[in-house]
Amino acid sequence: MPEPIIEPMTMAVALTRPRRCARAGAEEELGMLDQLDHLCVILRRESYSLHADRRRITKMRQLPALDSIDLGGAPLLSFARVPETSASWQPHVHNVDELIYSPRGVLVAKTATQCWVLPPLRALWLPAGTVHEVQCGAGMAIVCLYLAGGYVGLERRPELMEVSPLLRQLIVRASEWAVPGTDPKHLRITEVIRDEMEVARPVPALDMIVPNDPRARRVAAALANLEQAEDSLDAICHEAGASRRTIERLFRQDTGLSLGQWRTRARVQRSLDMLERGEKMTFTAAEVGYSTPSAFIASFKRLLGTTPGQYLRSKS
Repeated sequence: MPEPIIEPMTMAVALTRPRRCARAGAEEELGMLDQLDHLCVILRRESYSLHADRRRITKMRQLPALDSIDLGGAPLLSFARVPETSASWQPHVHNVDELIYSPRGVLVAKTATQCWVLPPLRALWLPAGTVHEVQCGAGMAIVCLYLAGGYVGLERRPELMEVSPLLRQLIVRASEWAVPGTDPKHLRITEVIRDEMEVARPVPALDMIVPNDPRARRVAAALANLEQAEDSLDAICHEAGASRRTIERLFRQDTGLSLGQWRTRARVQRSLDMLERGEKMTFTAAEVGYSTPSAFIASFKRLLGTTPGQYLRSKS
């Protein structure tokens, strides 16, 4: 399995090379993941001030081998970093459960068939054995909580969850632990984290399920490309080598979404990254392909249940 691609950072963390991915079929999934590199949001960020979160998440340390994490008998081990430049953890798998969260910024996580954008109001639950990769933009914070298998009573499949203000603070507190949480105080906090995760509200997935057909994949790549945000769907399908009717059928068959619905999700996902960087809503709406701010607000609210302004206020 390849080592994570990590550019120079203020607080660099050495990552050891995993011995070998033991999960059955992992090699096939890793190959599929390679084809998704260009389909999801590209995090292009300038240096970002993290204020209190950046000051608190400072106890960086070496991450254990990605496929064999030793919790040292504790139910939880945390890992946190604030990269000065963008970082990407290439496809890998863990032997323990994981919760991925960003207190400040937007992360992108991908499996063989899905792609999630993780703003500060959401966290991603990944059961042990899930092949995935993660992208973290410059100046953004990433916190990973590694949890003993079965400790948290959640479904054994990836799940996006809402992060309450209490859970957010607990995650940030756990990110400060330099060793596995075996101290009595750590164990009490870990129990509350588990309780909060188990009652967290599942978030309707704004994930990007990628179609299987090569022509449909080319269309998906084009729809995720800002430079083609305003191109017509007919033109994009023609360039990919199929009629729009054929591509519509393939998208519904593989993703459960129409071509237009998939494009709307891609646009809203891209907008989250831009809004996090401080871009104005009017500029963001135009950049992701909307002719008017009101059309952008309507799509954003339909998918996320809140307006762009309310979203930014709620996370700050």
